Amino acid sequence: MTSPLTLISPNGNHTRSLSDETIEKCMFAANEKSLDSLWSRVKDYFLGTHKSDVKHAIYTLANATEFSDQAKAFNVVVSCIDPGDLHRVSWMLDANKVVGFQIGENHFPATSDTQDFMKDVMPLNLDAMCRLLRTIRVGEFQALATPEHFGLNIDQVTSSPKSDEFLYEMQARDAEMRGLPALRDTLQVIGLHRETPEDVADKLKEQFSQSRPVLFGGRMMANVVNLVRLTRAMSDRH
Repeated sequence: MTSPLTLISPNGNHTRSLSDETIEKCMFAANEKSLDSLWSRVKDYFLGTHKSDVKHAIYTLANATEFSDQAKAFNVVVSCIDPGDLHRVSWMLDANKVVGFQIGENHFPATSDTQDFMKDVMPLNLDAMCRLLRTIRVGEFQALATPEHFGLNIDQVTSSPKSDEFLYEMQARDAEMRGLPALRDTLQVIGLHRETPEDVADKLKEQFSQSRPVLFGGRMMANVVNLVRLTRAMSDRH
């Protein structure tokens, strides 16, 4: 049994825990009405930790038939998790598709309509976008913590082609664009292309300063710059 996840109130004054047992009860509940007792709702109201919201979000993750509902539910969970525990929740990808989500040791497979939703952009503020960015994994690797940029030639993707080699460079750029489509699409869905690397880095530094004892280092800053450049290039391309 892994240690419980910590939920925190917006003002940081109260915390509550979310155990694997509670997560599993939410996943396999007969219906949403069975998730909360009257006392738990009242207690949640006074503590302000939104644990009831998280329970309903977990139920939606496990039972939704549309990926848009799963993505919104995952955002609710991520918004309530203590910053120090964000490494224990994941938006999971492989090279070509969204695999699903993970909360603690519990996995939530993505619904079959994932590709339809991946054409949209979620209405997120910078703080929420950065929280979700911290959860994105390609296979076993975190997008933010992985050295460089998963082997993609960022310079080739984002630079302007020289006129005398235009056709060759555009063909090479198109080939590079096809690498890791799930990562590219997910970064656009969370709205990374709408932000500057500096704004993203500043917000991440603020979030990491609240975590134990995770530092926002130079390599992670380089990854932020590259991921923003990649996502902006994709947005411009389409």
